[in-house]
Amino acid sequence: MDRMSFQDLMQIRNSLEQDLQGLQASLQQLGTAKGKYQASAGALDSLEEGVEGKEALLPLTGSLYAPGKLLAQERILVDLGTGYYAEKSIPDARAFMLRKVSYLEENIKMAMEVAETKQTQMEAVMLTMQVKQQQAQQAQ
Repeated sequence: MDRMSFQDLMQIRNSLEQDLQGLQASLQQLGTAKGKYQASAGALDSLEEGVEGKEALLPLTGSLYAPGKLLAQERILVDLGTGYYAEKSIPDARAFMLRKVSYLEENIKMAMEVAETKQTQMEAVMLTMQVKQQQAQQAQ
């Protein structure tokens, strides 16, 4: 990096900043997804407590709910993603949710490691830029 021009270092810094912002957005999305799967697994626990016949608000869309009653609780529909659903038993659905949580935790860990690496690279670039800037000032 010592041989690079100040402009090249600026471009690298800008690129690293964009990468870090993208990683932060991804981490936030992964965390949100993890929370949803954990909430879904928790909701499955309440189904096993004999809620048949209880009234509930059933989601029709992301923001529209309709009143309904819970019926048979042996099998439920699980959103597999990208518009696909599967009918599963409650234990199978819970296992699916917990696998998803584990998978997301692994992805969060990997993304955090990449973010730490990018942050270290950013600090090195910034330090080199400061040195070059001081050298330019001293030369004047």
